[in-house]
Amino acid sequence: HEIGLGIYANDGTFPFNLVGEKFSRSVTERINCKFSKRNNEVWLKSTRPIHANEELLVSYTPDGSYWTSLFTQDQLDKIKDALAKCGPTLKDAEDCILLLKI
Repeated sequence: HEIGLGIYANDGTFPFNLVGEKFSRSVTERINCKFSKRNNEVWLKSTRPIHANEELLVSYTPDGSYWTSLFTQDQLDKIKDALAKCGPTLKDAEDCILLLKI
């Protein structure tokens, strides 16, 4: 959406959206905000109750195209392969990603 909004809300879909069939339910539960435009302003609208100190998580782009501007296809393929081989939880996925050297 707008440049700089990542300061306030992070993408809760990446890198899990690379293996969407495996993590789609977890990603859906993880997202707690969405971008909303009002007149010439961009707002964050909560999609569920957000607890104190909880990170604000949105989907930057429905198709993940935002991340193709930051990573090469080879890097994205390595991340996707690691996620496909890891356990089914988000913690498992995060652990797999931390081991990658990109």
